[in-house]
Parts: sequence; structure tokens; C-alpha cells
Amino acid sequence: MGFKDLFITKEEQPSVNIMPDYDDPEPTLDYLEKVSTFESVTPDANFINDVYNKAGLSDLSRSIFKVEEISATLPNTLPEDTLRQSIIGVLSSFNLSVSDLIYDGKSRLDNVETCRSEAETDYNNQISNNNDQIESLKRKISDLEAENLNITESKNMMNSAAYKEEGRINKLITFINPSNNKEEV
Repeated sequence: MGFKDLFITKEEQPSVNIMPDYDDPEPTLDYLEKVSTFESVTPDANFINDVYNKAGLSDLSRSIFKVEEISATLPNTLPEDTLRQSIIGVLSSFNLSVSDLIYDGKSRLDNVETCRSEAETDYNNQISNNNDQIESLKRKISDLEAENLNITESKNMMNSAAYKEEGRINKLITFINPSNNKEEV
């Protein structure tokens, strides 16, 4: 026993199995809720944060991400098993159980997948509606182009008839008034 051992007492950490027993019922945590609809989440750069906020999963202090946070503080040269056991020991000192964190992780996975799937469906519906509108507008453009052709044909026929009538009237005026003084008529 060394000099430091006289003043420092070591607490034995119980060995914790990192693999949860899936026969045990999953813990129920009040802060874990499932997002019910995609409409409450904004599909932009903050999509993931919105999913977690709407699901009540914004508290990262008791989340699966605590594993990542603790891991970043430990030497990356530790063997994987040692790193795992060290992380589990630190988690235990924070009163965080592996099964709660796994449940949190599964809840996050479920929420992200649900919202992603609903968002994708919503986007696909928007794209489909836009494509339908595009096709409708293409038909409308085609109809308007055909209508313009008919209008142009009618205009040309009207102009032809008008020019013919104007010529006929001018001939009659010239016949009855050879001086070609149209103003006297």
C-alpha cells in the first residue's frame, strides 16, 4: 500500500453488461415521446433538432449522445473493451443506465425515421402535385396555342373580307364620283 492509498479510497464499480436484456421491459421515460406528425417539424437544415424538440428529446444530458460526449474525453488509444467499460463506469456515476440510453437511442431512431418517412412522402406528394400542375399547364398552353392559330386564321379571313369590301366600296365611290374626292360623299 502506497502513501496515496492511505488517503484515497477506491470504490469498486460493478461490472455492467452493455448488451441489454431484450426480455426485460423497456424503461418508460417521461421525456421520450414519439413525434405524431411531420407537419410539426420544419424540413430544413434544423430538421434533426426539430424532430428532437417536437418529440421532447432535446435534453442531451440523459441521451445516447452522452456516450459520444464521454468517449471524446477519453484517450483514443484505449482498447475498445476498455473504452466501453470506462464509458459505462462514467455513465453509472451520472446515474445513467445502459438500458435507458439504448431506449433513448431507439426512440431517437424511431422519431427520425418516422419524420423522415413522412417528410419524404410529403415531398413526393408535392412533387407529384407540381408535375400534375405542369402537365395541366402544358395542356393549357397547347390549347391556347391552338386557339391562337384559330384566332389568327379568323383574323386573316376577317382582314381578307374587310380588304375585299373596302376595295369594292372604293370602286363604287370612284365610279359615281370620278373626281376621286371621297370627302364629298
